[in-house]
Amino acid sequence: ANIKGLVLNVPNPFQLDQGTTIHYELSRDSSVSILFYDLDGNKIKTLEIDKNAQGGTKGKNKVPITKETFKVSLPSSVYFYLILDDQNKVIGQSEMAVLP
Repeated sequence: ANIKGLVLNVPNPFQLDQGTTIHYELSRDSSVSILFYDLDGNKIKTLEIDKNAQGGTKGKNKVPITKETFKVSLPSSVYFYLILDDQNKVIGQSEMAVLP
């Protein structure tokens, strides 16, 4: 799967209580992993999406991100995320800013 369009999350910056949505487009159905990292490069979460679920299908996809995604309170900061396909190829990356 390769990225066909821009990877972004809207709104950005955002408050975790209100959440954001990551938007991306896939050229084929593919399981997707979204890996979240802090500024020090520590992985803080991996979100797995099955190719048959919303977020893993060919075309435009969007995945909501909320405080329930992380199960912990994230401090206000900038975080980075990578989107990987089912062959562990990076299909997109971006950053998101969490506000207090």
